This record gives sequence, structure tokens and C-alpha cells, in this order.
Amino acid sequence: MCTVTYFPGNDGSYIFCHSRDEVASRRSTALVHDRNKNCLYPVDPRGGGSWIAASKRGTAALLNGSRKLHERRPPYRMSRGLILLDFMRYETALAFASDYNLTDVEPFTLVSRLGDGLTELHWDGRLVDLVTLDPQTPKLWASWTLYPATWQQRRQEWFQEWILSHEHPTVQDLEEFHKGAGDGIDAFDLLMKRGEGPSTTSITSVLHIRGTCTMSSLGIEDQQLRTASLT
Repeated sequence: MCTVTYFPGNDGSYIFCHSRDEVASRRSTALVHDRNKNCLYPVDPRGGGSWIAASKRGTAALLNGSRKLHERRPPYRMSRGLILLDFMRYETALAFASDYNLTDVEPFTLVSRLGDGLTELHWDGRLVDLVTLDPQTPKLWASWTLYPATWQQRRQEWFQEWILSHEHPTVQDLEEFHKGAGDGIDAFDLLMKRGEGPSTTSITSVLHIRGTCTMSSLGIEDQQLRTASLT
């Protein structure tokens, strides 16, 4: 599932935007405020997990697969969407990578900004690889389970072309990129649809600015927008 973008501001603010590509039965834009973890997230109606979560400390987003298409070998011990919520309990991505048991979990990529650090955590089914990134550089990630190398590269090209005309984008600007970028091919554009298979079911954005975070989730089919904030 999914395409995720990250864009930093000059004032310490930043935006994450997440296109969720999933089957219709897992469509949801309902936002949950988990007071135990003090975070916001849209909830998966099937497993109760999520694909993006935000607190005043930071944001984390999940993508299926690691750096290549993997062979599925179910049954798996737990949902990756629940792992994302567990991640929000940790102070740093390194603490999570050092402590959390990922045995019998399907491969995934988890990107996060906690405090001033931007990281990319890969789990390939055997090993964890934690990569530290420059938090001042915009970034795009896409799921390897849906997008082969050619379309991974095209997504990067669309994003770099868009950046050239958006030096200081708003949340709405980034959401419009997620709605409109592509080559006019439904199965591979950012707003994607594959017949009875997966399609973009929602676009969720998170804005962190001056110690507050605001999450907005737009349902593609019903065009319902839900918004919540932590201050």
C-alpha cells in the first residue's frame, strides 16, 4: 500500500502526506485520539492498526514491503499496522529497532520524524536496517508491493518536478500533488485504481508546527474530510 511524502519548512515545521492504496473493504478515514500514547491516527477497520500516526513529538508512516517485492509467507504473527502504533511509544527509532521483536512479521518500511531526526527503518523479514536521513530534504517513498522499479522511479521524478514550483508548499499543495501527479495511467498514478483490486482510499496529511500537530484525512470515495489536532 501507499505513497508517502515529507516536506520540511524553514521554521522547524514539516508536513507528511500519505496516500493509502488498499482494497475497498479496508476503507476508513475515522481518526482516533489514543490518550495512552497521546497520538492521532486513522484506524484500519479490519485490524485496528494504522498507516500513519502523529503526536506532538513526531510522525511515523508505514509502507508495505522493504526495498524489493517479497514473497508473502503467511501466517504472520501480527499486523504491521499495530506495530506502527507500538512504535509511537518509543522515544527514538533507534530504541524501537534495538528493542522490538519483529520475528514472523511481514516486511515493511517505517519512516518517521521524532524530534529533529528523520529516519527510514527497513524490515526485510530477517534484519532491521535503520537509515538516518537529512530532515531538511523533501522525500518520497512508495510501497514495493504495488510499484515496481520503473514506477518507483517515475514517482520520484514527479515529486522532483513538483518541488521545482513549490518552494514553500502548504498542506493543501502537497495534498493536491497526491491527487494529481501521474502519467494518466490509473493503475500507477498517485491517485490510483486497479479495477476490483486496490485503489487510493484516502489521503492523510500531518502538519507539525510550533509544538502542535494537525491531522486531516480525506476519503476519496465519499470526499469526507476529518481533522483533529494535538496542542
